[in-house]
Amino acid sequence: MCFLVFSAPVAQAQVNGTSMDTTLTRRDTLELNEHVVHGQLFRHDRGLAATGTMLDSTLLLNYERSGLQGVMAWVPGVQMDTRGLGGSMRLSIRGSVLRAPFGVRGVKVYWGPFPLTLADGTTPLELLDPVVVGSLDVVRSVASPVYGSAPAGLVIAELPMPLRDGPALSLGYARGSYSFDRVEATLGTQRNGRFISGGGMLQRNEGYRPQEATNKQQAFVLGGLCNDRASLTAAITLQHAYWELPGSLDSSTAAHSPTTANAWSERINAHVDKRQLFGGVHMEQRVGRKLMLRATVHGQHIGKRNPYGTSAFFSGVKDETYSAFGTRISAAGTARARNWLFGWELGVEGLYEVDDLLDSAYNSNAELIAARTDARYTVSNATPYFVVQAQVRQRLWLFAGAGVEANSYAALDRLTGLEADGPGRQSAWPHVAMRWHATHGLEMHARYAEGVSRPTIAEVWTGTMLNAGLRPEQVKEVELALHINNADTSMRASVTGYHRRIRDRIVTINDAMGIPSTTNSGKAVMYGIEAAGSLRSSTGSANGFLVQGFAGVQSLDGLSRLVEGARLRLAGVPLFTGGINAQFNARRGWRIMLGARHTGGLLTKDGSDAPLPGTTLCSARLGYEFKIARRGAVEVFLLGENLLDQRYSSWLQVNDPNARYYNPAPGRSFFGGVRVRLH
Repeated sequence: MCFLVFSAPVAQAQVNGTSMDTTLTRRDTLELNEHVVHGQLFRHDRGLAATGTMLDSTLLLNYERSGLQGVMAWVPGVQMDTRGLGGSMRLSIRGSVLRAPFGVRGVKVYWGPFPLTLADGTTPLELLDPVVVGSLDVVRSVASPVYGSAPAGLVIAELPMPLRDGPALSLGYARGSYSFDRVEATLGTQRNGRFISGGGMLQRNEGYRPQEATNKQQAFVLGGLCNDRASLTAAITLQHAYWELPGSLDSSTAAHSPTTANAWSERINAHVDKRQLFGGVHMEQRVGRKLMLRATVHGQHIGKRNPYGTSAFFSGVKDETYSAFGTRISAAGTARARNWLFGWELGVEGLYEVDDLLDSAYNSNAELIAARTDARYTVSNATPYFVVQAQVRQRLWLFAGAGVEANSYAALDRLTGLEADGPGRQSAWPHVAMRWHATHGLEMHARYAEGVSRPTIAEVWTGTMLNAGLRPEQVKEVELALHINNADTSMRASVTGYHRRIRDRIVTINDAMGIPSTTNSGKAVMYGIEAAGSLRSSTGSANGFLVQGFAGVQSLDGLSRLVEGARLRLAGVPLFTGGINAQFNARRGWRIMLGARHTGGLLTKDGSDAPLPGTTLCSARLGYEFKIARRGAVEVFLLGENLLDQRYSSWLQVNDPNARYYNPAPGRSFFGGVRVRLH
């Protein structure tokens, strides 16, 4: 695996391969010209000193592999859920769930150097199956301008690169509750600066609820080459995913029969059937000793059929086709002035999206009638940026950056032949930060960052009716953090406090006729404290133990438009989250993992003073690994998830306008499997 980067600060408190809450430093001296070989772009600017967590491939392998929700449960401030095993994914970082009832919004997601996030700000997160992910890097604050508009956080999924010279093969099979079956395989090799890797997976399950079955297939190929001055990497993946939609629950069925599917959803066989092709090429070229040029191009095509709805009034069939393209061009360099070292990067990312939508309605007999929407939507997004960082002597680092976002929308109504242009918007956002290396192993950082969350196609257009007055959400955040990252000890810890203000919140409301519409509604203020830490045995990760824990307290208040100055708690965000995970490795090959995460009570209605009770999700894993041949190993394992049989998932999903319903998590589940690795 190979990318050429400037190794300016990278912070990783590495414990058994898992980085817990780090800022941006690796060593006391900034080495801006070092040639580092790894699989991630822009690592020198991971959010301008923002707090983040890295989850490595070892941790990814410890949970059921239908999605990433098992491993993401151990990141403070993050809530991730799916419908059943492998269904619709939702992701919230520090409260961004408020705008994510039907998709991921406000969070920027990359697969290696390639953005998955579309031009209108939505992200088809289902593409990130664990088989195509090498590790996960989660930045919880407003991300750096280097990554474009990411006001609610940043997720970077590393490409699944070969880790060693020579060929390597991995095979895995797992079977579990609800008729869960999964088989996956990868094969790769690298030598003399060249690498190639490929693989895939097949997965299916019948579902925890009726109308919740899933069936997925995915394959990927990536390859590249590099030398001391240049690198080239190409990656492509193809996925076919099918998952059924059981519909929302009301408060009565949620309390008494949580596995019930909505009767109308069953009648029309509500589901998503999606095919997605994604690929890209990334190039880097060193010019002299102090200049690096980068260029990235990528594209994706999505075909989706989606019968949806919970009643004859709120239902339909969407036949949708997305075509999306993107490019990034940047230059980065270094300079020195007296006792100061500087690193800088200047670039632009452009995204373009075309969405063809045919939306047909059902009558009361669940029969399809004439199309109500037949339209083409186009969205473009351009984000130029400039960032600079400076090291003052050996203990102080200063960061600054700015980005500009320009968006445009257009629609063509094929039913009437009318064309319309959406609201073009330009926004700028600054970032400033400082990091102080106080003593050996003790660091502090402070940052101020702004970002915008642009309206999506679904929010700007209702059919082809333009919502011309809709403005992007404006986000401003202050973050203070203390980190203990002493490489000479076995303990790591961090504490982060933040205050986030959201202006022009985008919400969906009903008019007097019950017709939903999207508007900017008031403000919101979020503040919280997050803590994380780890303790490992002095014998290291091969034989010993690793204990990791986190806790977070957060509050999200909204300012009402109806009563000037009135403040009320907003639904959907838990007041407290916390968890602990312990791994034990024995010399004879036994591997034990125990984990528990508690999510505090949730409000079901804005301003309510009666939260529903929280949940505690517990998991346990027992594995035994033995060697085969000279460079191979076989592991057999048993895994239990949701051992306390908690009824509900960890956050409230807004499925119908102005109403919030629980989606049940899979009940108590058990999995068994085998994994073979040959190198």
